[in-house]
Amino acid sequence: MIPTPYFEDFEFFTVSISFDEDGCWNEESLGSFTWDVGTGGTISSNTGPSGALSGNNYVFTEASSGSQGDEAILLSPLIDLSTLAEPTLSFWYHMYGADMDTLAVDVKISTSANFDLDVFILSGEQQTAETDPWIQQFVDLSTYAGEIIQFRFRVTRGNGFTGDLAIEDVLIDEAPSCLTPTGLTVSNITETTADLSWSVIGNATSGYNWFVFNAGDDPDVDTPVASGSTARGVTTANVNLPSSSFLEAYIQSNCGATNGLSEFSPAVSFETLCDVIPTPYFEDFEFFTVSTSFDEDGCWNEESLGSFTWDVGTGGTGSPNTGPSGALSGNNYVFTEASSGSQGDEAILLSPSLDLSTLAEPALSFWYHMYGADIGTLAVDVKTSTSANFDLDVFTLSGEQQTAETDPWIQQFVDLSTYAGETIQFRFRVIRGNGFAGDVAIEDVLIDEAPSCFTPTGLSVVNVGNDSVNVSWDDTPSAIDGYEILVFADGDDPDTDTPFATANEPAGVTSTTITGLTGLTTYQVYILSDCGAVDGQSLLSNGITFTTLCDPFVAPFVEDFNTNGTNIPSCWEQAGNTSKDWLFTDPPSSSHVGDSGTLGGSTASNGGLAWVDDSSPHVLNTRLHSPLIDVSSLSVPFLSFYLISNNEGFSNVDFRVEVWDGATWNEVFFSNSNTFNGEWEEIQIELSTLTFTGNAQIAFIVDENNGTNFYDDVAIDDVRLEEAPACPKPGNIAIIDVFFDSLEVSWNSVSNALNGYIWEVYNAGDDPAVDTPVSTGTFASGTTQGVADGLLPETDYDFYMISDCGATDGQSVLTNPITFTTTELCSLPSTFEVTNVLPDSAELTWTPIPNAINGYLWAIFNAGDDQATATLLFQV
Repeated sequence: MIPTPYFEDFEFFTVSISFDEDGCWNEESLGSFTWDVGTGGTISSNTGPSGALSGNNYVFTEASSGSQGDEAILLSPLIDLSTLAEPTLSFWYHMYGADMDTLAVDVKISTSANFDLDVFILSGEQQTAETDPWIQQFVDLSTYAGEIIQFRFRVTRGNGFTGDLAIEDVLIDEAPSCLTPTGLTVSNITETTADLSWSVIGNATSGYNWFVFNAGDDPDVDTPVASGSTARGVTTANVNLPSSSFLEAYIQSNCGATNGLSEFSPAVSFETLCDVIPTPYFEDFEFFTVSTSFDEDGCWNEESLGSFTWDVGTGGTGSPNTGPSGALSGNNYVFTEASSGSQGDEAILLSPSLDLSTLAEPALSFWYHMYGADIGTLAVDVKTSTSANFDLDVFTLSGEQQTAETDPWIQQFVDLSTYAGETIQFRFRVIRGNGFAGDVAIEDVLIDEAPSCFTPTGLSVVNVGNDSVNVSWDDTPSAIDGYEILVFADGDDPDTDTPFATANEPAGVTSTTITGLTGLTTYQVYILSDCGAVDGQSLLSNGITFTTLCDPFVAPFVEDFNTNGTNIPSCWEQAGNTSKDWLFTDPPSSSHVGDSGTLGGSTASNGGLAWVDDSSPHVLNTRLHSPLIDVSSLSVPFLSFYLISNNEGFSNVDFRVEVWDGATWNEVFFSNSNTFNGEWEEIQIELSTLTFTGNAQIAFIVDENNGTNFYDDVAIDDVRLEEAPACPKPGNIAIIDVFFDSLEVSWNSVSNALNGYIWEVYNAGDDPAVDTPVSTGTFASGTTQGVADGLLPETDYDFYMISDCGATDGQSVLTNPITFTTTELCSLPSTFEVTNVLPDSAELTWTPIPNAINGYLWAIFNAGDDQATATLLFQV
């Protein structure tokens, strides 16, 4: 038995998740829902305190175990109250968690077998965060004065794990001179009234004072919206209140002139029912309960029909790459969660009924955040109280408006002047896009007098060029003197900096073209209304950011991909499908650029490159567009580039090149086969057949028409658009066949190679600039195939060609080398086929060998026979 005063802060209890007995306190729960001794936070998220009130330890119920309705019981020691005239129990509690149920204090005297139940009782969540302060509670024990007692904390488990209830700093001592009332409840709530009730306090000799404040007000300094008092023993009050309001009630004991007034009781929050709300009206959603299952709060109603709905959020929305990073002001906002629902579903949030009769020019304003690639459409609909139907799309806005979670919120005004004098409701209606990245958020809704001059809405930019942009907006009736459009350099402050360009348009005009801009430069465009001498100008609209295209490059144009690192070169762009891009990294050894990542041959620069990975997804129209190129100075435009394509024994992708002539795209090259030897090959294309009416542009296109094969990672390098050489070198040289003393090749004809072509063969690795060819000769003009001879068997050589265009145009430069090895002196045919098989015969074909002067021998064996030992069936 312990004398009083008695204090226990649990500091010397052993921290434990299997508490049984310590310091004469006993755990008497019957099931798995029990009391533990904790320090820091509890092990469960979104419940319990962040730490002890004082020191390190506290006791708490761990709601991760047990079932709804289970009771956790913590029994105190026997305590002797004989030394106290007005004994009272005080303790501090923390009751944060959505699944919080009930805390009760039961008391029994030592001579009784049974507890007096519910001497104190408190239900539901009392804090809203782990970091919220602990709350002190007093329990009057005056009826037990002079007795030896035990009391117990009895907690009833709610319907989930977020119900960790904590107790700290338990004290039995003389009662305060004036005890704070307990058990305050609010019931029978209507639009304008509510009933308050509380537990009787023995020393409240002069009754009780009650107060009702607007939610969030400080009762020590702010003025209540309603207050009053009751006589001694009267523990109820019916109070008159404002409608549609978030409120907090408090009660205070009046213990007479000697003992004075008690502290305020803990606040009890409640909301009066909805009535027509006068204007001006403002809602920032700060007193809405954060929820992923919002239904009704603050006279706003969720009226969506499907799973795509409105929620009340704080911080981010929970989905990546969409929604704001936090509220505009305070903590809360409302938003649509696009992780649920289907494309085209509508989420509807309905406002309270609002009386506009006090406003001459009513307007709705709100702030929105619409970041996410899958943003659909936000609409505002309005109806009067006498109408059954909404006026749809009084305001509408589609698509992503911000580009990051941290981008600022944007304010929007909606003119409601056509509803002046009416009682209205409006609704935010969001149409879901095609994916989860479509969270639309709304904040700080206000209905008040319209600005004297409305800011234009619907600002957008289209047809962005290298030196101009087309700007459009929605008509604003109050803009009687038209509009001013201002373009600022990126990062400039429109309130203090000078615009880069401006334009003015008269009333009724809703688009303009801004010229004189600089290529490849980022700008922000703004607009304001000019409402005349009386109403002046509006505020600037929110800015729209755009970047001009590059100024056209002037031919000759060269891109060797050597200075862009792993990024796309400046002024180039990815186009076509959105599932795959051209890459500018060095291909990894595991790639299939060239032969399993080994790039044979060489390019002019031998540096960076651009390539497309043939791996899944297999898509069409993976395009890489060059900058615009001014070719007006070129008499005969000439395109060249290096290409490497090697299918490694599987199938090729389709590779195309198109050229924009100022009016249309023209295909100028196509291949779905390996480049020569599967190595780098220079492609040359004379563009004399095209008529250029404007700037040129080049498109390199990959179509993965090769099924599930993934072995043809195509790459390009050293793109040039320049004047055609007076004498172009032969292009697309390919080996047809190799013999012991000669090489047969093909090439693309050069139209002005009047004297034909010169071929030269060097020992492999020799430098044509200083070394002597081992063999040389000519091919006639107009030919595209020939044989270079005079070679030795089984020798490595490099083959080159030169176009000879006559006395005027001279000779071309050498082609890149083609390396080959001659065959042995008497070699096998390079191809051998069996066709036209009949019951007793078959046709044999093969490529001829020039020095097979005695013809060919052939033999036929039974399948599987060993040629060294088997008997021939036939031999010639």
